[in-house]
Amino acid sequence: MPRCWECSLVINNLRSFASHFRYHNKDSKDRAFCIEDECGKKQFANLSSLLRHYRTVHPVPTPTPPQQLQTLLNEAEPMHLSDDDVSLEHNLNDEMNSSVDSQEVSAEPHELPDNLNCVIASEVDIFISKLYKNKNITRGEVQEIINYTGGLLRGLGEVLRPVVFKVLERANASSDELYSMEDAFEILENPFENLRSEYMRVKTFKEEGTYIEPVPILLGTTLGTSNIRDEHQIHMDRLTAQHIPLSVTLKKFLEQPGIINKLLNYVQEVVSEKTFLLSYIHAKNWSNFDPRGKTFLPLFLYSDDFECGNCIGTHRTIHKITGLFDTGIALSCKMSEVEGFNLIVNATPPEDSSIQVVPWVKIKGTVYKKNMILVSGYHDHDLPIFAQIKTILLTSSDSVAFVCSSIKTLCFDLHYYAFEVQHEEHIYTYVKLADIPHDFPTAIHLSGDRRPFITYCYVPLVSISVTLSPFSPIFIENLFTLFKLCECPVPLNEK
Repeated sequence: MPRCWECSLVINNLRSFASHFRYHNKDSKDRAFCIEDECGKKQFANLSSLLRHYRTVHPVPTPTPPQQLQTLLNEAEPMHLSDDDVSLEHNLNDEMNSSVDSQEVSAEPHELPDNLNCVIASEVDIFISKLYKNKNITRGEVQEIINYTGGLLRGLGEVLRPVVFKVLERANASSDELYSMEDAFEILENPFENLRSEYMRVKTFKEEGTYIEPVPILLGTTLGTSNIRDEHQIHMDRLTAQHIPLSVTLKKFLEQPGIINKLLNYVQEVVSEKTFLLSYIHAKNWSNFDPRGKTFLPLFLYSDDFECGNCIGTHRTIHKITGLFDTGIALSCKMSEVEGFNLIVNATPPEDSSIQVVPWVKIKGTVYKKNMILVSGYHDHDLPIFAQIKTILLTSSDSVAFVCSSIKTLCFDLHYYAFEVQHEEHIYTYVKLADIPHDFPTAIHLSGDRRPFITYCYVPLVSISVTLSPFSPIFIENLFTLFKLCECPVPLNEK
């Protein structure tokens, strides 16, 4: 018996043996080994050479039917009948012979249905569709299931084929019946012949008009690493989500043969029922709906119940509410790693269909990077509002925005000529590039005693508010600093 050199699995025929190596991702051109006791581990150039070796050196015996079936076919002993049974048998034989003599009986061959191939193809399509539908089964696992299922069917065919043909020969079956049965075995043993790869399955579904292609939506990017030729490289990985449009799904569904008639017949059947409330069509709102000569079909949006006091669903009797969810821009679970990602959904305009997270952006010669400091605005007392860049966002409309962590401005230190600041943990703001008053980013510096400062000279002065008194301390401080920055002497007559 052929035995796999990878997993030591014993297989009872060469065809299944050749198909088995696809499970190990082996190609027919790869090296093959014979691990039979007589050969040890003899090496062959490819799989074809190994199969030729098995046919000549280790011939595989023809599968024989089970012992019980073989006994029934070849060694069945005559049954011991009573006298009454014998007389009944003679009477039946006489009646059958007389009926045969009275009318000519033509032994027409029993032909298989013409649509056997279509029936098998339809069942295979349903089988593969259910595999794809299960979200817990990956594409690679779908391929493995199809390979193993195909091998199982081929193995069953190899075992049943000689038994069935032996029975047909003993029954004096015609050549047409034998050819029909041969075609049936060929169809049943190779149902995945045109669907054995992902490419062929998609191509077949497209030709049948049942394939709904998912629409990729770009959610953002993230930094990825790889080692190529002993070099550590950093690259951008795109985060995408696959969206199935509802309109395309309905279109494909309604285009299937006979679907419209089935829907209309069902609606008519529901409408004709006057005793029970079977559907929404029986409700008052639907009966008051004016179709104006057009055909309308009800389309339901199903919702789900969730427990408002028990998010993990361990108590079934807690109060439940029904929710219909509209997420707007789809965000994958990986986007939860982005700091302040919840601000992206709330602040992004609806016309932006995608959001891209970038490590840096250059606008009009100014480069913005992570951890740089922006001036997002000013307080009422003219102190600047600082924000530290955490995430840089580029939307589909080419607008730039930042998710920033808040920085609290404590005071202006005349000794350092800088603003003393303090980080506010876990407080994020959404800042658009078009809304910041100044385009130049700055940075945080630490003093000798490890206090954070933002240098004043990098922050342009805002115009003095008209609500301030010209003799207020803030006015005098800003005016003094302005003269200091411009290297102009302070007029002594100013109080």
